[in-house]
Amino acid sequence: MKRLFVGIPLPGVLRDRIEEFCQKLKETGGDFRFVSVENLHLTVCFLGDVEEDQISGVVEKLRLLLAKQVRIKVNLAGAGCFPDKTRINVVWIGLGDGVLINLIRGVNAGLSVKIEHEEEIPHLTVARVKSGKRKEMIREVVEKFRDVNFGSFVVEKIFLYESELEPEGPIYTVVEEFKLL
Repeated sequence: MKRLFVGIPLPGVLRDRIEEFCQKLKETGGDFRFVSVENLHLTVCFLGDVEEDQISGVVEKLRLLLAKQVRIKVNLAGAGCFPDKTRINVVWIGLGDGVLINLIRGVNAGLSVKIEHEEEIPHLTVARVKSGKRKEMIREVVEKFRDVNFGSFVVEKIFLYESELEPEGPIYTVVEEFKLL
């Protein structure tokens, strides 16, 4: 059994800008669990636990779903939180691109995965908030970054990853790479 997801890694230049935002969040003294900078990615589809003998079928379905997919430009802009500003569980950066959400919906439908409510808003998770400590200060930082443009990049590849959960954080291993046209 392997825990799998389909994702898009972020280029280094964007990671640096996101790290600045994360630093401001850390300065609040809030109770966070941050996504490590090297693990920052856009989740296209979370598959969860998949039997090893079914992985080749997942790869084949993805190959078919992405066979004619052209490269897309993604813009990272704005910050927000789930479920809302009064009860912050997740801090995220927005993706204001309809093309990407169409790709996400298409892959999820093609793999018969139900999109969770939180995933209906295209986003990049940067941190999970573990308690109510300093929530007002966290809200203020998120509000300051609400209209910030973190930059854009062109998606040239999409990956099927295995995620191994470790006490220090997840370890992602590429299972398959899919190049876009």
